Amino acid sequence: MSFYLRSRSAILLFSLLNSTCNSSTEKNIVEENQYDSITIVNKKSVTPVKAKLKETVLNEKNVIAAKRLSASKKIDADGYRSLSIKMIDSTATGENGFRYHVIDTLLSDEGIKVLLIGRAYESENFIWITIYDDHDKLLDHKTVYYDNAEGFLSVETVIKNNQLTITTFNEYAQQEKDKKTTEVYHLNENNKISLKVN
Repeated sequence: MSFYLRSRSAILLFSLLNSTCNSSTEKNIVEENQYDSITIVNKKSVTPVKAKLKETVLNEKNVIAAKRLSASKKIDADGYRSLSIKMIDSTATGENGFRYHVIDTLLSDEGIKVLLIGRAYESENFIWITIYDDHDKLLDHKTVYYDNAEGFLSVETVIKNNQLTITTFNEYAQQEKDKKTTEVYHLNENNKISLKVN
């Protein structure tokens, strides 16, 4: 009996030492079952990979002057449906003359696709960051750029280090401090856009 336990202990010790020299992504866990025998269960630890958004600046110079919106790929009728444009833009109809574009892909990874979708019109332009799953189901969206002919309201965004820094300029704000506001967002673990809390 004691020989059996010593040999079992030596095998267990050798197995544990050997496994710690292997890749750091594997973890051996010793479990005891109801018969007092020892089983080594190899479990791989999963470290979530934080996807990195492509960095970009969305302001009048980089969007309108650089023709980034007007020169980008137009969304056809199939794309209009598959990209859920009506859910993104509450004023979207077929007769309003709006032109929708896929401006850029900020991320395309397993289980997630992040696009910049824009709406061009004579007197105003919008860009939304949109998040889709593998089946093009819209998960979330947020306005990241806006301009209008009157110039009283505009939205600009800097996307850097996986953060969206959104600045809104509103000339009609009642208080001076509200004429320029900045909020920082990030993509959370549920693939939603969340306000970053300091």
